[in-house]
Amino acid sequence: MKLTKLKWAGALLFMMLVIIATNFVDRHNFEKVQDSINSIYKDRLVVNDIIFEINLLLQEKELAILEQDEAFYGRRNKEINTEINQLLEDFKATKLVPVEATTLNDLEQNLDQLYRLENKLGQAPQPYKELQIKINTLETNLHSLAKIQLEEGRRQLFIGKKAIASVDLYTKMEVYILIFLALLLLVTLFYRPKKTKTTN
Repeated sequence: MKLTKLKWAGALLFMMLVIIATNFVDRHNFEKVQDSINSIYKDRLVVNDIIFEINLLLQEKELAILEQDEAFYGRRNKEINTEINQLLEDFKATKLVPVEATTLNDLEQNLDQLYRLENKLGQAPQPYKELQIKINTLETNLHSLAKIQLEEGRRQLFIGKKAIASVDLYTKMEVYILIFLALLLLVTLFYRPKKTKTTN
């Protein structure tokens, strides 16, 4: 009888270890959900705002190009360039996926080319047409980056939902296992097998 109870105790101990292990898995899945939510905010929503801000600044430049406003390049353009450069640094500080890093690099190269063209203003002939073409290229870069934010946000959301589904499954399994263990424990503690009479 003691051996049987010892076996049952060993089985119960094993089941409890399984529950503890699933608890660690749950914790890991909760961390995935948290990382996914943080990534959606920091690396997608904040970056989307940065893209929007850069786009607004480029629109100011575009308006100055259309109006051929040379005074703009003497007063406001330098401030805009500084703001754009700071926004790009903020963008680069986020977690970038490979296609995003490549597109951001293209954006920076196109911005450098735009800055060089702006430095030629005041010289004949005026590079307004080239400036407009470069602004259009930059807007295309920004549009591509905005699309990437949407795709990556969707991917992070999927990761979060998948982790939540795993947590839900493991939680249900834990509850069923605990109920089973409780019943097993009750049976083990209170069940007394009938002693059979031996006849000689």
